This record gives sequence, C-alpha cells and structure tokens, in this order.
Amino acid sequence: MTSHSNQPQTLSSKDVLPRLVKLGLYGLARNIDQVVDKPWLPEVLALEETERHKRSLDRRLQNAKNGAFKPIADLD
Repeated sequence: MTSHSNQPQTLSSKDVLPRLVKLGLYGLARNIDQVVDKPWLPEVLALEETERHKRSLDRRLQNAKNGAFKPIADLD
C-alpha cells in the first residue's frame, strides 16, 4: 500500500542500492546515478517489494499444506 502525496519522495543511492540488488534489478543498480532521482522509482520499488512479499507468503502457505483452518471449538 502506497500513500499518494503531492511531494515526491527523495531517496538516496545508499538506501536504494541494497533494495535493487535484493530484488535482482541489477541493471537499475548498475545505473543507480541515472535513476535514483526519478519520480517513479519509490513507487516501483514499493510495488515490487509488496508483490514479492505477497507471493512469498502465498508460496509458504501452500507448501505448509495446512488445509482449511478450523475454529478452536471444532478441535478435539
């Protein structure tokens, strides 16, 4: 969830670079000086991080094979 504001969020290279590398966006990381001040970068990073977190959680839940959740009252 991103908040929309009239003022652009400013990011520094030292804050952005580890996030880009963690996301595997090596081309952007290699050209950090050219993209760090772009107005779309904070939103792109936030969207990608959120989506990857969601997919990771979904994958872990599926691999856990918990099945349907039951209320505590239904357990023996």
